[in-house]
Amino acid sequence: MKKLLIIPMLIVSCSTLDTVHVPNNLSKIERNLKLMEDYIEYDVLNGLMDTTSAIDYLLIINNTQLGIKQMKYKLNTNTKR
Repeated sequence: MKKLLIIPMLIVSCSTLDTVHVPNNLSKIERNLKLMEDYIEYDVLNGLMDTTSAIDYLLIINNTQLGIKQMKYKLNTNTKR
């Protein structure tokens, strides 16, 4: 029941954002995400994590990596504001 309340609240709060903070060091974030992938792979191979949880975490990490690539592209292009 709590999940049903939290998810809509999260969506509403995210939809009202006017600005998004972009950190200066995106390469550090990419390294950390790669390290998290390695930890997840290690945990699955050693039986510390089940595969369904690993798939969920890897999906989130991959989506975050794609978002970072898009941010890099947007940061390198000139836009009129």
